[in-house]
This record gives sequence, structure tokens and C-alpha cells, in this order.
Amino acid sequence: DFRGCGGRILRILDMNSMLTLIKKNPKLALGVVLPLILVALRRVINSLRALARQKELKELADEKRRHRDAILEAMDLPECKREREIVQMTATELLSRMESGDLSSLEVTIAFCRAAKRLQGSLVCLAETDFETAIAMAKQRDIERKEGKIRGILHGLPVSIKDQIDMKEFDSTCGLSCRCFKPAHEDAVLVKLLRDAGAIPFVRTNVPQCLFLPECFNAIWGETKNPFNLERTCGGSSGGEAALIAARGSPLGMGSDIGGSIRGPAFFCGICGLKPTPGRTSYKGIAVPRLNGISGQKIIPPVSGPMARCVDDLNLAMEVLVSEKAFKADCLVSPIPWDKSIYEKKGSKKLKFGYFIQDGYFDLCSAGERAIRETVEALRKDGHEVLEVKWDFSKLVWGFVKCMSAEGGMRGFIEGLEGEKLHPTYSFIYHMANLPGWVRPIVSTAMGLLGKARVAKLVKEARARTTYDYWGAVGELDFNKKQLIKLWTEMGLDAMICAPIGLPAFPNQQSAKCMQSCSYTFMWNAVKFPAGVVPVTQVKPEEEPYEGRPDPITEAAKIANKGSAGLPMGVQIVSLPWRDELCLLAMKAVEDAVKWRIPLPPMALPEED
Repeated sequence: DFRGCGGRILRILDMNSMLTLIKKNPKLALGVVLPLILVALRRVINSLRALARQKELKELADEKRRHRDAILEAMDLPECKREREIVQMTATELLSRMESGDLSSLEVTIAFCRAAKRLQGSLVCLAETDFETAIAMAKQRDIERKEGKIRGILHGLPVSIKDQIDMKEFDSTCGLSCRCFKPAHEDAVLVKLLRDAGAIPFVRTNVPQCLFLPECFNAIWGETKNPFNLERTCGGSSGGEAALIAARGSPLGMGSDIGGSIRGPAFFCGICGLKPTPGRTSYKGIAVPRLNGISGQKIIPPVSGPMARCVDDLNLAMEVLVSEKAFKADCLVSPIPWDKSIYEKKGSKKLKFGYFIQDGYFDLCSAGERAIRETVEALRKDGHEVLEVKWDFSKLVWGFVKCMSAEGGMRGFIEGLEGEKLHPTYSFIYHMANLPGWVRPIVSTAMGLLGKARVAKLVKEARARTTYDYWGAVGELDFNKKQLIKLWTEMGLDAMICAPIGLPAFPNQQSAKCMQSCSYTFMWNAVKFPAGVVPVTQVKPEEEPYEGRPDPITEAAKIANKGSAGLPMGVQIVSLPWRDELCLLAMKAVEDAVKWRIPLPPMALPEED
């Protein structure tokens, strides 16, 4: 690989010309030619080492996948006569039926193990499985129930876990080949809490390489598909969770979110998901896709949260995750207990909602606008007050962009790969992040003169920053956050309604070009507000054409929106920090008002006998 300057020089100077030069002027050869040769040789050696490392990591990923596949293929699961009935139930319904004795934990666990194994063939949503242990645990939970020893509110319920959250004896790869065959020594606090409440982790789900894009692909587990259209993405980074839950392969799952990684996949796959206030749930034992698992990016923190098919199930999970046990196991978790009395007001308390259609950064598609307006109308019919909020939300999006790109060049991600080749889908973002500093003003000015103001500003702002510039960006974001809280408080709002993402599920491998449509999730991570997603409708055929400001971002959106008819559409519900219970109550109000249930994905149920 002679891409460096040394390689170019060696291509220009053939051996004969160099020998001639050395004979005529030996001192010049020693002073100029020899250093150039050494530079070229060093580049060649480094390139060969990089290629060897890439080959080593590819072999490691291939071996890990073969190991998983062999276990999955060899696992002969027992029959479950009621599988079709069981997998269509929500977690709340399953727990009720198990409590009544109508279902056993063993039946339920076998049903979902069978479903997950079957769905893997079409969705490619699994990382690793723990079926054998899960079935053994289910038998034990049934014995405990007969003896009156109920562990907690999730007793006997199988749950799925994102391939980032530590489970003892399993890898948390984060989609990185270098993390293969490096099992965790203990469960993450989140997993411990689930087990203590009686839940049964039975499968781990797929993520994108580096957990960075709203799509799921990596060299280990492959590319996860959207259950409503296999040519579309499930979202990311908790995309494997969303696809599996939507296709009835899991009743409840655990994900994480730093820019929409719970809400985006939930939206794309037509399920519910909650991003809590950072610090409300534990992040101890959740892997970080950086070198040595260390990240200094703390201004926009990640947060763990639940994903399910209804809001009641999210509330069940939060009762477990936000508890005294959580604070005792992780002192960084807020000691604020979960206030069940707030959510218990569902159906009786009338709320005051705000809403906005456009965030001023990305032009919302027509199906997204209809989803919001229909939700607003349904809430008003149910007796809730809903007011339009006029404010420039793009300020929060730009704050997110400035802070998250401040390190420059995607350095943390590249280092975290430990020599693995960056997935091709990242190419567009990588080249944007690595534009030389002197080129940025030229490109930005040119884009501005061509009338592409949004792209011009993106080129200018998504760059490496000095400490001084970074502190300025953080200060600006904090100021805008306070201004929004002031407006929110003056209006007396309980919650805000907006789009989750500006487009429905993207075509596979187009997420980098469509990433700016995630601005509607970015902003709430930037200000640390709790936010959740509720499905409310589907894209209509006449809503496929997309209109927006004239620039490359809009052109990518036009392509992405073609063929989107039938895909799930939802709304995002947001509350002020530490008001997670109120956020769920507002989500439940939307769910009850809209009364919409998304159809089953085509592969969701096993064939009838």
C-alpha cells in the first residue's frame, strides 16, 4: 500500500535513476534519497502490519460467528404447542397469566427461545444465545412459584439483552472484532437487577460496529433487518433488540441510548422504548466501544433503558431498574426511588402537552407530520390540553453536533477498533470528520454560495475543537437548555410531543447519509431530558415523496423515503429531567388516546400445524 508520500516518490524515482543520482552526488543520496527510502519502507511495513491485523481480526470474528452458529444449530428446543399464542402477549400479559397458573415460565421461555432461533434466519438479530441456561432457570422459577417464593415482579419472564451490556461468561462486543472471546466476569448491575426480580436473560442482540450509526451491522454478527421490510434497517445501536421484540421474539429487552439508540430502533420497528434521565438507571457493567473501554466524553452521557411492545411493560422494567437495590449496587445512580403513584394515575389524570412539527434542522417527512397531528387530535378528544410550542430547537441539535464531534477525526472510534477495518457505511462520515482544517472554510463557503446553508454549517461545526472552543460549545448548550426549561415551566407543560426521527426506517446501508434526520433524538440527549417513543400509525403510499431544502441531505432523504409505505411511524414524548414517571404517564396517555396497534410483521409467527 503506497498511498503515502514515500510510495509516490518511489514510483517516480526508478532504481536506475536513483543509482545514477547516488553515483553523481553521494552526499545528496545520503541526505535526501536514503531518508525517503526509509520513510517509504516504514510505510510499507506499517501497511503490512495493518493488513495482518485486519486479517487476524476477521478470522477472530469468523470464528466467533461459527461458534455461535454451531451452538444455535445444535440446540434442539422442546416443542411448544402454544407458541403462537404466547409470543403475541405483552410482558404484562405474560406475567399475569403465569401468576394465575394458566402459563408456566417453562412454556413461555421455550416459546421465545424457539421464536428467537426461527427469526434469526430472516432478521439476523442475535448475537449470542443462552437457551439451555434459560430453560433450566425457567424450571427453577416454576418450582419457586409453587413454593410461594416469588423473586420479584418479573418472576419467570424471559428478557433479551443488547450486546453491550455485560452478562457473565458472555462477550460484550459492541460490534468490535477485538472484543471476541473476552467474556465478562460478572453481570452488569442492570442484569443483576433483572435476575433479582425473577427475569431470565435468554439471548443477546446485535449492534452496529462502534455503536455509532442508526443501523446494525458488524463483521461478527452481520446485518440486522427490519421485520416490516427486509430491505430496510432496524435502526441502531439497539437495533437487534427492536427487531426481535417487534417480530415477537422477546417480550422485553434492554438497550442503551446516547443519540437515539433506544428510540430510533423502537420507532423504525414499531415498538415502545424509553431513554431515561442519565443517572436514573445504572450504567455500571455496560461496555464502551473505545480503547481500553475508556471514554472521556461525559457532557452527553449514555443511558440504559427498556424496550417493549407497550408502555405498561416499560413501566414494569423501570420499577426494577430504579430501586434501592440499584443505588446500593451502583453509587452513581440517583437515589430517587421510582414513584409508582404517578404512573398509577393513568387514565384519570389529564395532562398538558406541548408539541412542535419541525425542529429547524431537518425537514420532517409528511408521514411524520401526520403522525403528530393525529396524536394531538386524539389527545384533545381524550380531554388533554395540547399547545403548539414555537422555539428554535435546532440550537440544541447544533449543540449536540459540536460536542460529539469535538475530538476530531473520529479518533476515539478508530482507536477502539484496535486495527479492524472501519465498516464501509462509515465512509461518508469518516471523510467529513477528517477534512483538513484549512479545507473546511473553503468547502463551507462554497456550499453557502451554492445555497446549501445547512451543509455549509455542518462542514464548519462538525470539527475538532480546542479546549477553549469546546467549553464555549458546552456553555452555549447549557444556556439554551436553561432557556428551554424556562419556556417549558412558564407554559406549565407536563410533556412535549415531537417526531422521533425525520424519516421512517432507512434502506439498508444508507444510515450515514440519512443520519441528520436523527436530529429529533439528538437534541434530548444533549439536554438530558427523558424521552420515549410510542408507535401511532404507518406510512401511506401517497406520503413517499419527500420535500425539503435543496441540498445533498434532502436528496438522500428523497431516495430513502421512496418505498417506505407500510413502515411504522410513531411520536416521541419528552419530559423535564428526573420526571421519568411523568414521561411514561404521558406516553401511556398517547397510547390510550390513539388506540393503534401495528400489524404483525410477516415472519412473526410460526406456521400453523
